Amino acid sequence: MTTVLAFIFVFGLLVFVHELGHFIAARVFGVDVRTFAFGFPPKLWSKKVGKTTYTINALPLGGYVSLRGEDEYDLYNEIAKDLGDDATEEQYDKALANARSKERDHAGSLLSKKPWQLITIFLSGVTMNILLAFTLLYICFLVGFQPIYSGMWEHPGIKNDLEAVVVEVETGTPAEIEGIKSGDIITAVDGQTYYTSVDVLNTVRAKNTDNGAKVTLDIKRNGQMLQKTLATYKAKVATAGGGEKEVNRTGIVLETSGNIRGDALSSVGASALEVVRATKLTFIGVFDLFGTLITKFQLAEGITGPVGIVVATDYFANLGFVYLLQFAFVLSVSLAVFNVLPIPGLDGGHIAIIFAETITRRKFSTKTKNVIQLIGFGALILLMIAVSVKDFINFDIIGMLRGVFK
Repeated sequence: MTTVLAFIFVFGLLVFVHELGHFIAARVFGVDVRTFAFGFPPKLWSKKVGKTTYTINALPLGGYVSLRGEDEYDLYNEIAKDLGDDATEEQYDKALANARSKERDHAGSLLSKKPWQLITIFLSGVTMNILLAFTLLYICFLVGFQPIYSGMWEHPGIKNDLEAVVVEVETGTPAEIEGIKSGDIITAVDGQTYYTSVDVLNTVRAKNTDNGAKVTLDIKRNGQMLQKTLATYKAKVATAGGGEKEVNRTGIVLETSGNIRGDALSSVGASALEVVRATKLTFIGVFDLFGTLITKFQLAEGITGPVGIVVATDYFANLGFVYLLQFAFVLSVSLAVFNVLPIPGLDGGHIAIIFAETITRRKFSTKTKNVIQLIGFGALILLMIAVSVKDFINFDIIGMLRGVFK
């Protein structure tokens, strides 16, 4: 239940803010908003206020804003109703042309807006996700937190008292032989300073070879500095689905203590810089995804989809609310970056069409736009299916289900 509620909170917040951006921008430019919906049908509740029907649907896996002039569905219905079943094709085409002309003259239609206004409307969802990411991280900096990735403390005015603390030394391991004790604080690995248990463990494991490796640890014990050389070895550990995998170990169990924190002013700069960094890294990841897909016809190693997001949501929800906020921050940036890509079916696809129409000085028909968007949407669905299959394998979902029903 915790996972479900956490997923609804995170995903619902991201989608709501995104669609709210489109809604606000459309209203600012006088575009009629026909529907503002959260979730997908079946419908649970709806109410019409003015020209807009506000809807809450049962499946909290998305949402949408329907704007006047976005498609010609309503025009088709009106023409069919007015002309009846006996209308000729010529009469229908003439009526449709007149309806399109009137729609372009209607102040509340997207078709009546200038290119820069349309671009602003389609970019507004992305903008709101970036603002949400900033806000979530700003809250984290104010209350103090343990970051989910490294370097978030490297900003002016941010206080850092993070430490990688040894909580257990396993019997018969190199760590016990070398005299590592519970309560020791590892400050550096081979001369490189680290503050979190994850960074220490990742660094030690990265230095391992098939025959093992040795690393030098700088340790603080009761206010004194010590140095220990530790060997690594391979061992099998259980996975979430009941299987096993081989990892590199030292015999040390670590946890991170302390947190990083900023004041009201320093948190602004730190949050803004981290949003920029996360955006840059996400773009690099997206380019790697499509580059690997195009050149090698395979999915990049680190890519994950809805299944992976659910697994990660469960993980961060169990760690605590501040961790969940950080995860929502990362997802919000990812949603913004992915949506701005010039792919049909996404906000960036709409913007690409607007640019193409502006450059060529030729308006694409709604039918052409719909076909382009449909092709893009179909490609995205296929990509999502492929990523989901990969997630099922990587996270051993079948094994997890078997464990539940044993």
